[in-house]
Amino acid sequence: MCMRHKIVDNTWKIHPNRNTPFLADKGSGNVVAEEYIVDNYNSKEYVDWYLEPFDLDLETKENYFSLDPAKLIQLGEDEYYTTLRTSWDILFNPEQMTPYVVTSVVDETNGTFEMEPLDGNIIPKGTPVIIKTKSTDIEENRMVPIISNATKPTVNELKSSEKYFPNQSVSTGSNYKKLMVKDGQLAFGGDALNKVNGNEAYLCVANDVILPGLPNITLADLLESRDTEKTYSVTDLTCVYARDNVLYCKDDDGARNRSEMKEGEIDYLVTVAGLQTKPWDQSNWIAVKLPGEANPNYLDHRLTKVVGRLTNTVNPEFEVTVAPSIGDENPYDENNYITCNFSGSHQANVTINNVEHNYYFVEPKPMEIANVKWALWNGETFSKPSNASSDLKGEFAANFSFSGEPSSAGVYNFPALIKIAPTAQGIMPRAQDEATKSWVVFPLELTNQPVTAIDSLQSGKTTVKVVYYNLMGVESAVPHNGVNIVETRYSDGTRTTTKIIR
Repeated sequence: MCMRHKIVDNTWKIHPNRNTPFLADKGSGNVVAEEYIVDNYNSKEYVDWYLEPFDLDLETKENYFSLDPAKLIQLGEDEYYTTLRTSWDILFNPEQMTPYVVTSVVDETNGTFEMEPLDGNIIPKGTPVIIKTKSTDIEENRMVPIISNATKPTVNELKSSEKYFPNQSVSTGSNYKKLMVKDGQLAFGGDALNKVNGNEAYLCVANDVILPGLPNITLADLLESRDTEKTYSVTDLTCVYARDNVLYCKDDDGARNRSEMKEGEIDYLVTVAGLQTKPWDQSNWIAVKLPGEANPNYLDHRLTKVVGRLTNTVNPEFEVTVAPSIGDENPYDENNYITCNFSGSHQANVTINNVEHNYYFVEPKPMEIANVKWALWNGETFSKPSNASSDLKGEFAANFSFSGEPSSAGVYNFPALIKIAPTAQGIMPRAQDEATKSWVVFPLELTNQPVTAIDSLQSGKTTVKVVYYNLMGVESAVPHNGVNIVETRYSDGTRTTTKIIR
């Protein structure tokens, strides 16, 4: 149908009598009387245009509204983004696309903002949104303009022009930033815009901001996926140690393949050595590389807005372009290991109190921060002390880039970072023939004084009590923050004293 119509604001409208959307080429879509059009035929305010109804069905592929493939931004495999604003309600397929509104600009200095998906399958009219879709195919991204009672979100930082002309002039003081990819992440950034398009959304921020949280993932799922291509937000990290621009973090005891004690086995560190006085923590571990120096306030706190990419799957590393935020306090007591732990569980074939046992050990995780006990330095490697039981096996290589090398041979206790060391790198593997991986240990605070009280390694006596003293002499059943003097009392009346730093 061909008609004449008055030019008003170049937009799409819904026909008032038919609930049918149509496009007025350069008009408002307000239907006027035929007589008015005829009487004003020669007026320059009128142009020819056509009314063509849309199919009100998402399944049709004959006549529909869709996204412009040229404006879609690819972030990962089957992951595309664009912005949109229309003056009518839009019916969409939530299995294909997800519209988001920006709920708050969290921190422009750190470059983060928050957004939330819209509920249901309708984008309310006049709502600027970020749309995530799985494809650039216009048929798969089909949508339908409708009239509905959908409520416009009350909180949305996104802005757009009320008109649909391209290149609408805006105030340079508004700092409008467009959707883009910045350092491999979805962002609003670049130079402030002088002109905008009427059907696109913008964010008004002075500094570039990125999108955290698409998709969210646990550390266990991330490590299992081994995905180094996509950007993720890791949701369950606690910082245990910080050095230079790296945070060494664990999850909440989330190991998928947990070490389980079998019938007849004993936990040597608990039953015999008396070193593991708390339950084993079998968390996953990862090193988070920051764009700048690590804030010491991260220690013993949960992290939020950890957005980046997995860069190493052997010794897990995760690189971020924006420093994470500091969450709730979550103190952590490190696991204790002796050299024997580096071979995992093994059969010792020894008798304790006339009962033959298998010794049980929890194996360290790569990138774990732990306490290493009773490790004999022989000038090349750490091994078991010479007066330990011959049935105990264990040896590991050391890297002293975090601390000085021992000044003399002896038995040492120290906090350490533990990594898998591929033999291809020329690092000595652990000594066990049954080993499936090599280990290298990075002492973090190695003292120059070796320890001497290690008789309990072979005595078979049991631990009665462990007491922790700080440098002021205050006694506690759990470690103090900082330096602790640890007194271990045994069933035969003997005691040993060691020093640890928590």
